[in-house]
Amino acid sequence: MKLEGIENNHHDPFAEFNFLTCGGAKSFGWEIQYKENGSRLSSFSCGKTSCPGCNDKDKERTARRFFNKLLAAATAQGIKRFWAFVFTFPEAIEAQFPKGSKERKALLCELKKFERKLFGLKTEDGLFAYANIHAVGDTNLMRDRFHVHSGVLPIAIRRVNKKPQVIKCDIQGKIDVDVTRELLADHLEQVFPGIDRSLVQFNVKYFRLESKRSVAQLAHRLKYDLRGFGKDVENAPIFFDENHGLVVLDGGKDDYGIYTVRQVALRWKWIRSQRDLRTWGLLNQWNKYAELLGVEYKEDPEPEIQSETPVSIVRAVGRRWIHERSRIKWVNEKKAYRLSGEEITKIEWGRKGSEGKWQPKPKEVPSE
Repeated sequence: MKLEGIENNHHDPFAEFNFLTCGGAKSFGWEIQYKENGSRLSSFSCGKTSCPGCNDKDKERTARRFFNKLLAAATAQGIKRFWAFVFTFPEAIEAQFPKGSKERKALLCELKKFERKLFGLKTEDGLFAYANIHAVGDTNLMRDRFHVHSGVLPIAIRRVNKKPQVIKCDIQGKIDVDVTRELLADHLEQVFPGIDRSLVQFNVKYFRLESKRSVAQLAHRLKYDLRGFGKDVENAPIFFDENHGLVVLDGGKDDYGIYTVRQVALRWKWIRSQRDLRTWGLLNQWNKYAELLGVEYKEDPEPEIQSETPVSIVRAVGRRWIHERSRIKWVNEKKAYRLSGEEITKIEWGRKGSEGKWQPKPKEVPSE
């Protein structure tokens, strides 16, 4: 995809149109040899927020951190379920609360009140929750369609006689969506008077934290809730005319649209600017109450490196016709080659070590 004729950003040339830096068909990385415990492969990342791949990696990192914290708190406190919500709005108002507007601020405030009320908490209780606003839907990236993904671990901090205490507030059984939708509509009317209550959409799902399968599904859900839409933008084109620089995108409802590369790039910039992640209560004051929750942080540093050797990386992402099975298969392959041309096989991707993790404190064994 040529970038000729696209205006440069005055800070960093092409920073806002950086579709080629990372995750392309050909890039580079490193073969890392550790002094102990073997070697790994690591691919290059530019780290720019305008890069779809790096933007998504940053949001995936946030999802991993949230996932680690909620599992540590749930295990330490014996919480059995995590609740996930999606709030969508009538088409007449779905684009009326852009980032920075008083409507968005009021909406998030009302959703926080709604969730506290749903779990039987007081106004001042610090519920473990997050809310993330998606600017667009899954299909039509050119339609302004604000909606909110939220998650709640039913645990909160309440001050009793000026001392913080852990409050468990899980809901028994399931949430009655029809009844709860009426409560939600009451809160939304505070922000959008005269809203069509029949068009208020409210989806809820819980994940059982005692089930390995459900926990794996929750990890995927957090990644989805907190995603940055970089991959959505990269995978959106149905067809690309390289000669004329035109992109065909899905327009939803059996429709499509034709756009220039510049229009798609500017749309990606707008999607990034409208993403709005909020953390509430216990999640927002995690370090302050970690000891009260009964969790501790364990470091996991990267081992000492002996050498790092440049390698070439070749990727294949997209649809491929499988002749033997007479079907189309989605492929996502990544291979690494040494400078000699030799393919590197039977090796794991990703550096060793991590950011560390939170875990329940070991129970003290009383001395005899």
